[in-house]
Amino acid sequence: MRKLFRLVVVLSVLTPRAFGADDIKVEPLNQPAPADVAEVIRGELQPTGIRVLSGTEPLVELWFRKSIPVVDGPPGMARSYPKLPDTALLGAARVVGNMKDNRDHAFPKGVYTIRHGLQPQDGNHVGSSEFSDFALFLKAAADTTVQGKFENPRAMIMQSLDDGGAGHPIVFAMLEPSDGQLKVERNSENRWVLHTRAGDSALAIVIVGVYEH
Repeated sequence: MRKLFRLVVVLSVLTPRAFGADDIKVEPLNQPAPADVAEVIRGELQPTGIRVLSGTEPLVELWFRKSIPVVDGPPGMARSYPKLPDTALLGAARVVGNMKDNRDHAFPKGVYTIRHGLQPQDGNHVGSSEFSDFALFLKAAADTTVQGKFENPRAMIMQSLDDGGAGHPIVFAMLEPSDGQLKVERNSENRWVLHTRAGDSALAIVIVGVYEH
């Protein structure tokens, strides 16, 4: 049985040392999600997307949902998104540049779905991250329903691990959101944070950042 590697919930799209303070940018993308995303999922997404760039070079194109269902989360767990369900569909992505995950491992270019996950509360992750909420990339060809065909959240994590091909799920830190206005900014921890919206839900996702672990 494969060992589930320790989850450290931070997105490292690119190693920050490779970029200057003004290199990471975001711009509107006036086109729909690609046909590689299942039709039923495309129907849930906003008709236009956003593009993240390093200078003038595109890295990833993102389409978020028109609306994300919310529920009351488990009590006693510190979270940035207490009402966001585990495994919920957040959107879709097309990776067009050379991206790396939080462990500095490259993962393939291509089209992915984006889902919400929680850091496992299994005793193996205590102190491993300041984050509880994160996003996962999963290959769009294998994730074709809005609800997701997962027996449990662990199955979603294992699918992302397989899709990354680097021995670790493709994870993205989700920080406490602000007003949801589209922008990307560098925070005090030297991490670049993408701010955007999915319907009524404001999102803040680390797109470049090194996590010391």
